[in-house]
Amino acid sequence: MSNLRMSATERLEQLRDFVAAHDRAPSRRTGQQEERSLGEWVAKHKNAETPTGDAVRELLDSGTMTGPVNDLEDYQKFCTKHMRAPMPGTNVEREQALWE
Repeated sequence: MSNLRMSATERLEQLRDFVAAHDRAPSRRTGQQEERSLGEWVAKHKNAETPTGDAVRELLDSGTMTGPVNDLEDYQKFCTKHMRAPMPGTNVEREQALWE
């Protein structure tokens, strides 16, 4: 099914699965086309004062990516999981905290 024809419910399910699998929000600039498409959708809705916007914010805030940072241990886990160091400018709160 084309991403343009997905319902908000289907996109929210996709977002939930992505956050659970990657412990971060999808990027609209990097990754494969599916991630970029989902990242664009999230960017469009995350600040909207709509039921969909509320659901997007809730999903992004409910993941472990917003938990407290345990410096070295969390940094090492991030690097192992993502096979890269945290980067600045990703707009992912947990990654930003690790980068700083």
